[in-house]
Amino acid sequence: VDRSGHVIDFSDDKAFTIRTGAQSSTALTLEGALGEITRVQGDVRLQVHGLLQLTGVLSFELHEQDLTLDDQSTVTAQTLIVGGSDVSARLATGAGPSAIGVEVTGLNFGLALASSTQDTRSWLTLQGTADRASLLGTQAFGLSLEGSNLALSVNTGLGRTAEGALNRSTVDWSDKPIAVTTTASATATTLNLKGEYFEIAGSMDLRLGAVLEGSGSMVVSRQDLQVQVGGRMVATQGLMIGASGVDATLRGIEVQDASL
Repeated sequence: VDRSGHVIDFSDDKAFTIRTGAQSSTALTLEGALGEITRVQGDVRLQVHGLLQLTGVLSFELHEQDLTLDDQSTVTAQTLIVGGSDVSARLATGAGPSAIGVEVTGLNFGLALASSTQDTRSWLTLQGTADRASLLGTQAFGLSLEGSNLALSVNTGLGRTAEGALNRSTVDWSDKPIAVTTTASATATTLNLKGEYFEIAGSMDLRLGAVLEGSGSMVVSRQDLQVQVGGRMVATQGLMIGASGVDATLRGIEVQDASL
């Protein structure tokens, strides 16, 4: 980096190869357009006092960039991009079989955390999939919940504007999506959301003692809505839950292949 903040461009035909041994080398291929950038990736194994266990491949990238918001304004932000592939994680109150928590396997995700350089606004975007997720330690209460083939998408604003109002803006990734990768062989997760977004989808299996047992495909989403109340339109947020292919038994009453 020179005194003006310029960096060397190693992209495309400007890549620079450095010998690391008699028969090995490393190529510098970073794009100068990214500016100053910090990038780390590798296999991770983490354990915190039996409360959190995590294994998988993670990547971290930090740089400053101009982001386009949903109102088409632009903001300069410090952006942290986190990628994960083949991640298994367990978050619980302890390591024993009676600990309460959640366990996830086969998790692949891309996460962007951006903070404005002009005020206290920040933005969160997350897109990912998981092979399986389940609650732990709830069997003692007669409750079990397990999901498979799960997908999660989140795009929201955090913090406050310079005037002190809540940040209602979101990043518009649709024009310039980001492909988040952890290794050259891993499948990329593309961040391409636009507008406020929160959605979880997948196949669910639920059991509540001898009272309720059910399975099926479910989508849970939060949406901005315009509803009519007392003859006037009101802006609000609604939680939408939809399900299909539901097989359930409730106190001996059976339902098959229902859509809700």
